[in-house]
Amino acid sequence: MKSNMYIFLDESGDLGFTEKSQQYFVIAILITRDKKPIENCIKRIRQRKLPKKYKKISELKFRNSNTLIRKSVLECLSRREIEISYILLNKRRIYPRLQDKKNIVYNYITSFLLQKVLSEESGKIELVVDRLFTKKNREEFNRYINYKIKTELRKSMEVSIEHKNSEEERCLQAVDFVAGAIYRKYTLGDESYYPIIRAKIREEIRYLP
Repeated sequence: MKSNMYIFLDESGDLGFTEKSQQYFVIAILITRDKKPIENCIKRIRQRKLPKKYKKISELKFRNSNTLIRKSVLECLSRREIEISYILLNKRRIYPRLQDKKNIVYNYITSFLLQKVLSEESGKIELVVDRLFTKKNREEFNRYINYKIKTELRKSMEVSIEHKNSEEERCLQAVDFVAGAIYRKYTLGDESYYPIIRAKIREEIRYLP
């Protein structure tokens, strides 16, 4: 009997459409059946690798970390039993009528990614998302994701969705580093980090390329 599947989801970039906005937006997911080794990556790096100034912060974030910490986290994850999938959205191809409907765009591309990942899965799925949305938007997200999975995949899959504080959930901190590595590759052309996790990537979707 298979154990529960845990999916941790985070994004990098923004869904803004101003002249200063970047071209791409990334949603990444980290999949595992055992959270403990992922949690330990973050815990041990905080204990052993961090300069004093980092020990005072509440959580590790890719954008606020130096190169050593970024590579240490990603190298630790690359040695764990995980899978990574992501969707890269080219915002320049989004219809103008949708550019002020960020929640609709976010929910749609998230469901598109999850459908690809879960098409051959069964059993209980636990999806954990960083708690950034308002209560109303969280409820809309939950309804939409469950509806799309049930209607598009046509299977009775049990998906529970939790919106957690990333300060308290180390696996969300881990997937933040994954999303950051992918985002830098496409937005800045910086491939310093992407090769570290390449072997763990299961689905790579370029939406509206």
